[in-house]
Amino acid sequence: MRKLTDLILGISPCLRRPLAWGRMLPATMFLLVFASWSPRDTSAQYMFLDVDGDGVSTPKDVLDPVWPTTLSIWLVTDHNRDGSPAVCSAGGRSLSINSYEVVVRADSGAVSWGAYQNRMAEFNLHFGAASSQTEFHEGYGSFSYLAPGKYLLATLDVTVISGRPRLTPSASSQLAATFLTSFGSECDGREGDNSVALGRDWFDVDGVGTGSGGGWDDGPIPESITVGQGVVYFGGNRIPAPLTIGFEGADAVVNGARLPPLEQPPIPAGARTSSDALRFELDSTGTALTRDGVRKGLSRAELLQQLRTHYASSELVREVQVEGERLRVTYVDYPIQTIVYMPSRIPMTDPSPEERRRSDAVHAYALLRETKAILDQGAVVLITRDGWTTVPPLIARQVDDALQSLQAGAGVTTVRRELLDSTIPADVQAWVRQPARLDPVGGGDK
Repeated sequence: MRKLTDLILGISPCLRRPLAWGRMLPATMFLLVFASWSPRDTSAQYMFLDVDGDGVSTPKDVLDPVWPTTLSIWLVTDHNRDGSPAVCSAGGRSLSINSYEVVVRADSGAVSWGAYQNRMAEFNLHFGAASSQTEFHEGYGSFSYLAPGKYLLATLDVTVISGRPRLTPSASSQLAATFLTSFGSECDGREGDNSVALGRDWFDVDGVGTGSGGGWDDGPIPESITVGQGVVYFGGNRIPAPLTIGFEGADAVVNGARLPPLEQPPIPAGARTSSDALRFELDSTGTALTRDGVRKGLSRAELLQQLRTHYASSELVREVQVEGERLRVTYVDYPIQTIVYMPSRIPMTDPSPEERRRSDAVHAYALLRETKAILDQGAVVLITRDGWTTVPPLIARQVDDALQSLQAGAGVTTVRRELLDSTIPADVQAWVRQPARLDPVGGGDK
């Protein structure tokens, strides 16, 4: 039973499910209501997860074992899974909706939760997010009710980390005893709190399992792709199709060759005992601050700004640049720039070696498959140590001709110069002017 003061004030459990303000009653009347209330049989509501975007739950709705999958979270307030009309479990009032909470649980595996987007535009009160590798909780609400019906509550990106997980809406959570799957409604609900909860007022849910993903769901993720179209400039070296592109560790490999190791100036011996330790402490404190920000519900943009301020305030740091959702940190006495990424999971936990290996392999293969798709259409891709630049098929031939002229040292017309400057960063053009020596994979340094 909820606290009487919560009910009088119109506050739901954890301040999450607002009541209808016009129906607040004196404390004595609440006592009479609870004294006369008794449980009744339930017949209400249906929540399901959809993957293919058709708005229904079918056997085709499965998680990809390699690629991130976007889940659509649906709730039907006025019908059961079989389509029969639902009724209010207590109070006999409308099965309207003015808020929702959802707990999604992963069984038989672990996942990484990605971007979450509330799809109920009318709900602008955020209840806060929390997650582990096996559970996710979110919720939004408003003080106005929407009519009973079928609603797309939210979309959520998910990536399989290990096992063959099945995701299902859950009535409870190990993240917090107060987390549940429910929706605020004019219907009283069994606890009289205007909250209609899974496992208490209704039971119909459908989740999604993990698919075969082309046969490598439990085996190794492919480490390379083969391409019959397009052109790659690898470290400035022009390599036309056919192409085999992959990774060896963190190094890109094209047709059996890779860029030579990056030669760095020697690090002073003293830096290994003093400056290195201070930099490690700076990184550790930054991680702790970011985790604390997640618990406080800060957005990713706010977390990134907090992290930038943390590094910029250190005497060790000369410059901090924001690049998308990462920072590029330049230290005063350290020759190697540091890239600080925003963690993808909430809350941020240290992954195991196996989880890190799979996560790296998933992201690497995602890049390879995206590259194959555009090269097969005739694109040009330029690969350097700093990243991958893609020239779309529509202008790929013109850009390729201009790059060949640039590499040959021939004069570049004004039109071609404008085309290059609008599509290829200056530092990448520098690689084309002076291509790097490529080392055979496994050949080592000569």
